[in-house]
Amino acid sequence: MKLEDAIQLLVGKPMVEVYRFLPSLYSWEFGELIQYQSRITGKTFLDSELHLHTENVWRFEDNHRIVVAWHDFFYWAEGKKRDQYDPTLRDKRGKSRGDVLIGRICKQLPARTFTVSEVAMDNLGGLRVSFVNGWKLVIFLTTSSPEEAWRLMDGRSRKHYVCNIPCRKRGLVLTGSK
Repeated sequence: MKLEDAIQLLVGKPMVEVYRFLPSLYSWEFGELIQYQSRITGKTFLDSELHLHTENVWRFEDNHRIVVAWHDFFYWAEGKKRDQYDPTLRDKRGKSRGDVLIGRICKQLPARTFTVSEVAMDNLGGLRVSFVNGWKLVIFLTTSSPEEAWRLMDGRSRKHYVCNIPCRKRGLVLTGSK
């Protein structure tokens, strides 16, 4: 399956989780929980149908404003340092303005107001995920390096669909398991 086709799997799926599991790696999970068996341990786990990962710049926006963005993870949420820029803050989970704002979004997820209505990818590797509530998740690139821009992981097939800059420039797409 081509990357352009794979991202369409998101349409109709509710966003069920948002988190960062490394200081700069963000994950958005979509769809229902499914069971899968680890090829390595043989153990059974629950996982979301689809995962969207990026280390690139992103933002959540509603119809009128940016609600939370990548850069918010570099600003303190409270205390004496509130709204002060701190480049080391992204390593301190739960302390940044971004962590607080993402937490507020996560509280709304059970209501399924964040169901994907449309997905579009631009010719430079940027991605726009539109939701039925009018919000959008926009991932855009700020580098010309050949690094991974983002990836979509299919929880059922365990395949990873990777978008990187050289592949987009040549019109090629990396697909398959990584």
